[in-house]
Amino acid sequence: MGSESSFLQEQLLNRGQETFRSSHDKREGGSDRPQYKDDTVNYDDHRNHSDDLSANENDFNAPPSAKFSDDMMFDRYLAEATDLLKHAKEFIKGRQGEEQAEIMLYRSANLLSKAVDLKPMSLLAVGQLGNTYLLHGELKLKLSRELRTLLSGSIQPSSGKHNRILKGLRNKITSKEEVAPFLIDVCEECEELLVKAGRKYRLALSIDANDMRALYNWGLALSFRGQLIADIGPGAAFEAERVFLAAIDKFDAMLIKGNVYAPDALFRWGVALQQRSRLRPGSSKEKVKLLQQAKRLYEDALHMDSNNMQVKDALSSCVAELNYRQF
Repeated sequence: MGSESSFLQEQLLNRGQETFRSSHDKREGGSDRPQYKDDTVNYDDHRNHSDDLSANENDFNAPPSAKFSDDMMFDRYLAEATDLLKHAKEFIKGRQGEEQAEIMLYRSANLLSKAVDLKPMSLLAVGQLGNTYLLHGELKLKLSRELRTLLSGSIQPSSGKHNRILKGLRNKITSKEEVAPFLIDVCEECEELLVKAGRKYRLALSIDANDMRALYNWGLALSFRGQLIADIGPGAAFEAERVFLAAIDKFDAMLIKGNVYAPDALFRWGVALQQRSRLRPGSSKEKVKLLQQAKRLYEDALHMDSNNMQVKDALSSCVAELNYRQF
């Protein structure tokens, strides 16, 4: 198992560097500076679509019947895609039917892409397409970690967790030898989905510069990408650091613009700092400094939302890491 893990790291670094470099050149990422929770900020699917009707100048020249037909198709695509996205979230939350959830997410992305083709400046359609890519990317990140767990041999083959992971992969792999190449494919698709999500949120911000939902979700997409890259190993630490810093820039920008999503932004900023700390050597002073900064952000988030269990768990984890470093 150890040799397979080494082989995997080499493959991901060799194949990943080209992917990561291309992402750096055309990334959505701004400045170079686990458990599932649906904290993606959703676009209001009950919003009045009249805001989108003037998005395309060609609408004024189109025959009334053609424009009416386009409006009907747009509404149909949007309604069906939003329903698929909702059901996909329910499947993932229940930890059952993740394969069916993936099918729904592919279908939702296809429908929303058609909607965006009809109305390229629709904030609602663009935002929901970003949300679909983001949720799918997060699902792929989770799958990549399950595959790494199998490769590492850190769980007993007879354990319930091992059997649960294998059950979820029964239609994807048939032998242990297929795990490593499948992991590479999953990681590549995960990054592609998260990059696409970031681009859609950037487009949403070009439509409405004050859209805090897009800014927050863009930060989430970058944070998940940072985690994906960091999981490769020490050789990818520099790239992971760059992406985490880009995510932090988004959460920082949110706090500058207002406090609407401040607790979420503080929490995710703390998560990014805690993830960055794990890129440092165990005895590093900078590691402790990053953990202390993350702890303060978690505390600030709890001060604003004292009942947030996810933040409480993150704070507890951060304190445990600090205590381990100090003794």
